[in-house]
Amino acid sequence: MPRGQTGLSVEGVGNDWRDHELEVGETVKGEVLRLPSPGDFNGNRIFLKTEDGVLSILATATRGHTLLERALAAKKIAVGDFVEIEFSGWAETQDTERKYRFEEVRRITSEKVVK
Repeated sequence: MPRGQTGLSVEGVGNDWRDHELEVGETVKGEVLRLPSPGDFNGNRIFLKTEDGVLSILATATRGHTLLERALAAKKIAVGDFVEIEFSGWAETQDTERKYRFEEVRRITSEKVVK
């Protein structure tokens, strides 16, 4: 996977992160380092510190991740929270004309994240 180039200013991370696209059925657990901030460089992404390093995951409606963006806001996820993001699969809109990603966010305790 390609390495990122960003203005991510998290102490000890620098540019040592990688893009990650969730696959159907995949769940990623980690500590939130940066939340999406549209308009900022790489602002459509959430950055998570995981057991595999720092991952950058698209997380805004403009990038096709409407449910993920809404869940982050509704659950008031903040930097420093431990979360698990699951991509269950594709769902159809009620009019069956479009598909969307069914992604869920759960706040977890840090003990559930292997360090």
